[in-house]
Amino acid sequence: MQSGRIFYVGSSREVAHHVRPLAPHLLVEAAEPVEVQRQIRPGDVAVFFSEHFDRFRSLIVQLRHQNIPTLYAIDGILEWRNAWENRADEIACPWTMRPCLSHVVATIGPRQTEILQSWGNPQCVEVGLPRLDSLWNAAPPPRTATENFRILVLTAKCPGFTPEQTQRTVESLQALQATVAANPFVAGRRIDLRWRLSAGLESRVGVTDNHWTQAEAPEAGGLVDRLQQCDAVITTPSTAMLEAMLFGRPVAVLDFHNTPTLADAAWRISADSQVLPVISQLIHFGQSVSHQHWQQFLLHENLAADGQATQRMVGILQRLLASSLRAADSGQPLSLPIDELRQIAQRSRPAVPDLFSRLRTPRISSQTTPSTGPAPAALAVPAPTDSHGGQANFGTDSCGGQANFGTDSRGGQANFGTSPVESDATTMSLTQWQAYTEQLERENQRLSRLVSEAHQVFENMQGHPLLGALLKSHERWSRWWRGSSGSLAKPDSWKEQ
Repeated sequence: MQSGRIFYVGSSREVAHHVRPLAPHLLVEAAEPVEVQRQIRPGDVAVFFSEHFDRFRSLIVQLRHQNIPTLYAIDGILEWRNAWENRADEIACPWTMRPCLSHVVATIGPRQTEILQSWGNPQCVEVGLPRLDSLWNAAPPPRTATENFRILVLTAKCPGFTPEQTQRTVESLQALQATVAANPFVAGRRIDLRWRLSAGLESRVGVTDNHWTQAEAPEAGGLVDRLQQCDAVITTPSTAMLEAMLFGRPVAVLDFHNTPTLADAAWRISADSQVLPVISQLIHFGQSVSHQHWQQFLLHENLAADGQATQRMVGILQRLLASSLRAADSGQPLSLPIDELRQIAQRSRPAVPDLFSRLRTPRISSQTTPSTGPAPAALAVPAPTDSHGGQANFGTDSCGGQANFGTDSRGGQANFGTSPVESDATTMSLTQWQAYTEQLERENQRLSRLVSEAHQVFENMQGHPLLGALLKSHERWSRWWRGSSGSLAKPDSWKEQ
């Protein structure tokens, strides 16, 4: 039974959506920093959603001196402008996360972990976002192609960290609005923009039907209802893009700032001219296997998305609480082995991201994406043969070197006599067969080019003053030899020369 106390530091509005998924498993209290400072004791644990503001940073430093474990549970993506291009007179800490102050940092995914470790934070543990667990394997309601193509356009809670950045965000939204107004139909679908702008941007952009409310802010987990009613999402850099990906909607990031990207989406709009081409690809997302898998790859690169983030967070908090109680009873310093916490949070990576990279090769293991039916019969493509039924040997390529028809376009061994699945595989998906047939077509085109080049080399040799005469003599000799069955009598045709 839990004997120590766990405080999630912040106002109820700031942290209620973080506490909610933990409540069935642990007693977690939401409290302002001042209240935590008054109530917390050795043997307790403090969880922070931010280290940006002094009210949090000062408390973390104090708790470390009191030998009380602190956990920084990062609640969203990293943003370059927030980290490196903030205001010169920023009242909050301008070097947040470089390094982090808490004993342990719970990151949202693999990419964030690597970035923060490169910023001097070895105490990172990959957890995910418990508030998004409910979206794992959620089945969004289908939308028919006859309806308007609805795009949810939203901005992060903070659309810019300087006045200039905010203005650039406004200009990007105006460019999107003007482009769609001038081109209401894309790929045969009428485009319907649904706006959800923060920080009063609707008045600057000229949007009259804005749907933003603080209660529905993406940070508060209120985005799902809007996602159910849209076909795609265009957003400024925001954690909401991961929520939309997790819900299965194609996502494009609207970013005219042209700064480095710390969390990416499959599409990025950085200029007016890119609006229509990107919207067209968003419309065809459902028919593009490669785009679907690329978005899945990016989702799992940025978010530990498996529906188990809550369980990982609970396990880490229980371990921190046990360490805090042990240190309080013994009077010894805290012992928080990060490797042990990482073991608690260990997870198996989904197989989906690996499939995308394997689509580009002719050999695809059927273990990656199980199929429901038997595999087609293995394609047995015979090796090239000459006109006499023997093994084709073209001798030299167009550069005079040895022509090599035994390798594929990447330098690997060309193998046309085996199935595109491994020898022990019995099932194969349609996507895998499509990838294999595309590879065969590319290989066929490559061989055709090499044959054409070989013929050109032969024609060039025939036209050479010396080589041409030698080739003609060799050709006459070969015809005579085959006709005379090995007789050494000089052919009559040579007597005249």
